[in-house]
Amino acid sequence: LVGAPGAGKGTLCKMLAEEYGFRHISVGDLLRQIVLSPNADKKTVEYVRRAELLPTETLFSILKSQFGELNGGRTILLDGFPRRLDQAKSFEEVVSTSRFVLFFDCPEGLAEDRVVQRLAGREGDNLETFRKRFEEFSKLNPPILEYYKSKDKLVVVSLRLEDLPTLPDIGIGRHQRRFKYLVQETAVHDADQT
Repeated sequence: LVGAPGAGKGTLCKMLAEEYGFRHISVGDLLRQIVLSPNADKKTVEYVRRAELLPTETLFSILKSQFGELNGGRTILLDGFPRRLDQAKSFEEVVSTSRFVLFFDCPEGLAEDRVVQRLAGREGDNLETFRKRFEEFSKLNPPILEYYKSKDKLVVVSLRLEDLPTLPDIGIGRHQRRFKYLVQETAVHDADQT
């Protein structure tokens, strides 16, 4: 799942995991856990503390360990990944092929409001970091979207106010059929693999 910082990726992933039985892996949560670990690699900690993107090899090492621990044959929602086009392409070759990619399309003002609301709740959330990450996201995300669109794997979930009947609905209702289809296809594909 890709989307700007503060777009509500974690909230959406939790809802989808509950509704459809997906596994939810949050890249941001994993990195925050690493920073708190006394055995953490110092270079990785510095990247995270500076709100910089990790080198692809480092990130893949972290993700591969999580895939082995959590998959159990279920579909995984990878929250907050990829952040760069090279990560998207390499992930498909090295780690796993994605069945679909959700883009949580959230305007900057709404994303900033969400970050402000959670400032007290999460280390590293502040307006300066948000603005740096949003700018980076705005530059790096369009090629990722084009890549997955060209593979017919992109599903856009709009959070733009003009597209929403009400804010709490988060725009997922109109994509319900697509999610159900993807879940059914996943089940058929997984059954074919056994």
